[in-house]
Amino acid sequence: MTAPHVTISALAPQPAALLREIHEDLRRAGIASRPVELATSASAKSGGSLTSLVVGGLVSAAGFRAMAHVLVAIVRRSGTRRIEVRRGDDVLVIDGASARDGRRALDEFLTRPETRADGGPAGEA
Repeated sequence: MTAPHVTISALAPQPAALLREIHEDLRRAGIASRPVELATSASAKSGGSLTSLVVGGLVSAAGFRAMAHVLVAIVRRSGTRRIEVRRGDDVLVIDGASARDGRRALDEFLTRPETRADGGPAGEA
């Protein structure tokens, strides 16, 4: 069984800028994440567009709490921003909830067992 990972996507007017902000805030909180870029055409200047962040491997409960604080704080900075968090087949969208409610929802989402599309626990056949 592979270690679960969390994918973070931004639903915002400038998603790449928001994802860079999230990446930096996660780094400062001690959470390792890896940017995922979508390749663009050869004529594009940047060479790619940041489309999501992947937080992989084994993240401790304290790490999940720190991630929840970072993500909720970023959403709270601007009511127009939405962040989508994927873990296996489960998806949570954070959009304008109170800080307390947002952190609680994200904590519960990140600490519950991962599930598959057929409803069974991940890692079982």
